[in-house]
Amino acid sequence: MSQNLVAALARFRPFSELPLRAVADASRFVAVQRMDVGDTIFNAGDVADTLILIVSGELRLVAPSGRAVDTVRPGETLGVTGPMLPSRYTMSGICGNEGALISLSAEALNTLWEQIPPAAALLEMAMAASVVPELREATEALGARLTTPIESVRHPRLRRALAPRR
Repeated sequence: MSQNLVAALARFRPFSELPLRAVADASRFVAVQRMDVGDTIFNAGDVADTLILIVSGELRLVAPSGRAVDTVRPGETLGVTGPMLPSRYTMSGICGNEGALISLSAEALNTLWEQIPPAAALLEMAMAASVVPELREATEALGARLTTPIESVRHPRLRRALAPRR
C-alpha cells in the first residue's frame, strides 16, 4: 500500500511538484479515507485546515441553503493552503459517489515539520506555488474591473456613485 500511496500522491498537485523522496516522506503523514454516498466530510463553519485529494468518487460542495454549488472529482484538490493557513469552510462537503480521498491536516503537516523538515519545506513551497496562478488571475480580473470605464457600468446608481465629483 505504501508504494501505491506514494504513486497516488505523486499524481496530485502539490505533491507532483516534489522529488519522489519528499512524496514518500510526506506519505507517512497523510490519511486515506473511504467515502460512502451521503457521508459528510466537512460542514460549513468547520475549521478548514486540511488538504483534500479526491482519489475516486465525487465530493459535492453544498451551500448552507442545501443547494449543490460544485463537485470535486477524481484528480482534483481542495484546500491546498488549508494546512498552512486554516480558515473556515463556507459550505459542506458531502460524498456524491462512493470513493476515497487522501488528506493532510495542519497537525500532520506540523508533525512532518518536526520529523522531516526538508520534506515539509518542499511541500509548503509547492503548496504556496500552486495558488500563485490563481492569485495572479484574480488580481488581473480585479484590475480589469477597476479600470472599466464608468460609462460602461450598467447599474445607474453605481455609475453615479463612481463618477468623479464636480
